[in-house]
Amino acid sequence: MYDLPPEFHFELLGWKSEGNNVWPDIQSKVSEYPSGLNLQHSIEYWLTLDLLSSSFPGLVGSRSVVRVQNSSEADVVFVPFFSSLSYSHHSKIIPPEKESKNKLLQEKLVTYLTSQEEWKRTFVKDSAGFDERSTLLYFQGAIYRKDGVFIRQEL
Repeated sequence: MYDLPPEFHFELLGWKSEGNNVWPDIQSKVSEYPSGLNLQHSIEYWLTLDLLSSSFPGLVGSRSVVRVQNSSEADVVFVPFFSSLSYSHHSKIIPPEKESKNKLLQEKLVTYLTSQEEWKRTFVKDSAGFDERSTLLYFQGAIYRKDGVFIRQEL
């Protein structure tokens, strides 16, 4: 898991870093994820907590994932960007800005990732972007919701 700057994850939940800490001390207090509709988009939050807690002693038998410090030992590299929160809280353009904070965060994240050695070393042969997966989106239930049928009908 990348040690992304906090602005991409727990700062979106109101957590403020103390010193140079990238992650909150989840053994003392966990930043709560917003409830309601946001909860259905919380996979990156829960996976991040699982990875962070995988180094706690006494959890050996109950781990679903284990975080490694050396990327060459990793089967998967996880990017802990709380994208749903960024989208739902920062998509509106606030004048005088020309772009939303969400778009700026996404661009900053891409710049960060493409500058990493792991990305440069393995991206071409090992990466599977979301647009390459034909089964990424699946809607169960009505396609007539909210802004109409356009996107769901296309999918």
